[in-house]
Amino acid sequence: MVIGTILIFLAFVAIGLHLSKRDKEVQLHDEVIQEKGKKLKTSKTRYYLIGLAVGAGLGVILTDNLLITLIFGGAGSYLVGEKLYNSKEEKRQMLLNEQFTQVLNSIISSLEAGSNPYQALEEAVPTLKNPARDIFIEILRQNRTGTNYHEAIAKVAEESGWEDLRQIEVAFRLYNSAGGDLVAVFNYLLQAAYENKSDRKYVEGLTSQIRMTALVLSALPFFLMGAMRYMAPDFAYPLFNTPAGIFIVILIIVLVGIGNKIINKMVEDIC
Repeated sequence: MVIGTILIFLAFVAIGLHLSKRDKEVQLHDEVIQEKGKKLKTSKTRYYLIGLAVGAGLGVILTDNLLITLIFGGAGSYLVGEKLYNSKEEKRQMLLNEQFTQVLNSIISSLEAGSNPYQALEEAVPTLKNPARDIFIEILRQNRTGTNYHEAIAKVAEESGWEDLRQIEVAFRLYNSAGGDLVAVFNYLLQAAYENKSDRKYVEGLTSQIRMTALVLSALPFFLMGAMRYMAPDFAYPLFNTPAGIFIVILIIVLVGIGNKIINKMVEDIC
């Protein structure tokens, strides 16, 4: 039980340290653009490790059974790790969506001042905070290695998952092939971005209720197991120490995982 408590404590410490990190503002220099590109998407590995620690800790606390602890560790790695990863990635995407209007405003100002598209992208970087700043530094880095700027935008949009960049890529691609008034195009994109904000807030409010319901329903079976373990240990003993009981535990975990998959798919379809 002590080991389980320590594992859960360390997992929550890791979560707290990761979520409390704040991005620092760094002035743009050529050497920053030329440095090796950073990962533009959130890494899943750390969240799976945290989930593994949480699941194994719960297994030790609830059962003291090695097999159940391993099952809980594997389930926690997927269920908890996936939940933490999705939450972090959603917050990152929300921040990128908010920063998109700032990006467009900066590009419009640069174009109106007579800058070319590359200069407009370069001048946008010092005004941005992460995660948008790292994404635009990667665009400039790829452009300096010989990739056309609109192709660099397309590649980075794919790598980072920031779909709004596709609009900038299309605008620059059309300008590169046919010319036109870039300022007017970006003003139109800016107007559309402001209109999309209200729609996104409505969708975020709707999906947050669905996610909270899913979280409660996912945690309920494990809460009941813990309550049975300590309130009626003789009643709960067969659940954790017989083949039939272990099969039921595995079945519960599988059904919770399937339910979360279905709910996540529903949320993705709404978004």
